[in-house]
Amino acid sequence: MANWFAACNGRCNPDFIAAHWYGDFQGMTSHLGQINATYPNISGIWVTEMALANSSYAATEEYYNETIPWLDRVSWVQRYSWFGAFRSPVSNIGENATFLDQNGNLTNIGAWYLGQSETNNIPSSKAPSAGNANHFSLFVLSGAFVVAVLGIL
Repeated sequence: MANWFAACNGRCNPDFIAAHWYGDFQGMTSHLGQINATYPNISGIWVTEMALANSSYAATEEYYNETIPWLDRVSWVQRYSWFGAFRSPVSNIGENATFLDQNGNLTNIGAWYLGQSETNNIPSSKAPSAGNANHFSLFVLSGAFVVAVLGIL
């Protein structure tokens, strides 16, 4: 980014900087803080992907519950999006970060992200149970996710 800003020579005025993060909470706050300090003239940061990758279910929920309130409090983070709006068996960052369990039901993180109460649906890397795949939940989540994202814009 430093090279890009140097090449712009003051003629580029981006509206925001996009960032991804797949590590722990302290690392995320440090990374985003460094971006903010390095580019103070940018109006804000959009965290376009984030999650705690390949961690336990308990650690992932703890990370979510620590991260979201912090992001809501920091004025220079304008938008954020959790990575994981899919079923747990297809996750490339571990099944515990997903919005949906293997059967297409909302996990706690998926429900919390949509402003709902916890579901206690535990994600798994296993395939859906025979005759227990809830295809409607994925469709509803997709529609609700778009509404949730549009609602914060």
